[in-house]
Amino acid sequence: MSADFVSYVPWLYATALIRDGINGDWLPEEAVWLYRLSLRVVREASKCKAKEFTESFLCSLACLTTTANFANMFAAAELHCNALVKATTLKGGGDLLVGFLKCTPWTQKAIQWCEFGVAAQNRQPPSIPYTPPPLQITLPHSIMREADHLTMLTVSSLLPISHTFFSVFRQLHQLALSQECTPLASRTKIDNSTIRPLCDMNTRFYNCC
Repeated sequence: MSADFVSYVPWLYATALIRDGINGDWLPEEAVWLYRLSLRVVREASKCKAKEFTESFLCSLACLTTTANFANMFAAAELHCNALVKATTLKGGGDLLVGFLKCTPWTQKAIQWCEFGVAAQNRQPPSIPYTPPPLQITLPHSIMREADHLTMLTVSSLLPISHTFFSVFRQLHQLALSQECTPLASRTKIDNSTIRPLCDMNTRFYNCC
């Protein structure tokens, strides 16, 4: 989210809204200002050619969608969600699925979940179809065995649960163990762009105003 200004500002707005909401301060001046700035930078980013819409632009719309949804501003959530679906469709030259598949797996998952939140509120199927992962890699036997052991420890402290929840706990343990055992050299290196905006954010804000 911090790789580009267009996605970083909505993320900053969401963070400020959550922070102030926890403290019981609803829509303070700072959050309103960040929301207006978010709309401004998103509007500027939308002026490029439709097929050139960046993933950061789509992520910014997804962020605004889910922020409004969880903040009980559902009319705004629907508005941003419709823009998200339309932008993804235009990116695919009029085909929603084509535009969706042009995104990286991480962006696809983010778009899916943010759009699904609005669809669930409306009690209707999501517009963006579910696409299974293209490749499933089998975990090493040692990780599978340790995950099963941790799963049994987890459910032993709970009331009886269904097989579905048991599978969820097991998959969470598998995910945690696989991430822990992955060599650092094979992980995606964090770009400096994740830190740089924190240093020059005030300067960029004033330049936009």
